[in-house]
Parts: sequence; structure tokens; C-alpha cells
Amino acid sequence: MNLQVNAFLAQSRLDFQEFGVVASLRLRRFATGALDHWRRRLARPPAHLSTWTEAYAAAGHAVLLYGQASILAGFDGEERPNFRLTDWPDESGALIVEAGCGNSFQPHGVIDLHPTVGMAAGLALDTLLDKVPASCRRVWMGDPAVVEANGGILRETFTDQLTVREFVWP
Repeated sequence: MNLQVNAFLAQSRLDFQEFGVVASLRLRRFATGALDHWRRRLARPPAHLSTWTEAYAAAGHAVLLYGQASILAGFDGEERPNFRLTDWPDESGALIVEAGCGNSFQPHGVIDLHPTVGMAAGLALDTLLDKVPASCRRVWMGDPAVVEANGGILRETFTDQLTVREFVWP
């Protein structure tokens, strides 16, 4: 994946510096890292909005970065976000891998994604309307019962339910 992103960025004829926001959906550490590295090398880096959900879409994240702010600052030594809201011992069925092709996915549907999609879209719109003055992250805290019913563990930072919160970055 990293090679694909690097090849795209190197061969693209688009002038990404003219974009107001570059968005990446579904956190893939290597691809997001490649995009982050490329963006921060530009003379005028566009804002970077990265968004993803945790298992079962019980929590969602949207990180907005300006200038030289790096998304990699938010990862731990195991390449997981420092600010995740849930833990999944032995993955607890949180990631399903299909036999043969190696495709993997999280077991949630499109309806489960709506709060995170809406939150991320709102952050993108707020960015374009100059309503977000500094790098930040927004989180959707869904239903804690979904996490517990599926074998997950709520982290101390999962303090509310069915709400969006905003935090400074990192």
C-alpha cells in the first residue's frame, strides 16, 4: 500500500498545494504515513483530514492537521493511535479475515458508520469555512454497550456516549 500511495503522489499531475483539504479515509498506517510525509514536504501543505472507526464502529475519529503537524505523532510503538477509545483482546472478532484472499474487514454496517461520517464531513466543512483555527481531533463516542457486548474493553477516555468531542492535537 505504501508503494501505491508513493507512486500515485510522484506521478500525479494534480497540484495538491492548491487544495484546501486532502482527506484520507480508513486509517492505514503506511499509506497515511506516506501521505503525511509527502504533505509536510510541500512549501504550502494543504490541511490533512484523516478519519476512521474503531471496531464495530463504536467509536470514530477525525484528525485535522495544518502545516507541519504530523499524524504520526499520535501513534504508539505498536502503530496504534494513542487516543483510541477501545481495546480488543485477541481482536474479539473485531477484525474478520476471509480465507484465501486475505481480505479483512470490521463487522459493522453502513448505518453504524453514519455518526463518524457525519462528524468527519462536518470537520471538513468547518475547515473549508475557516472555522477551525488549529490542528485538532474529533471523536464520536458511540454506545459503550456495543463494545462490551462484543468483548471489547472501554478505555478511560471513553467518557460519554452518543456524542462528539473535540480535542487539541496531538
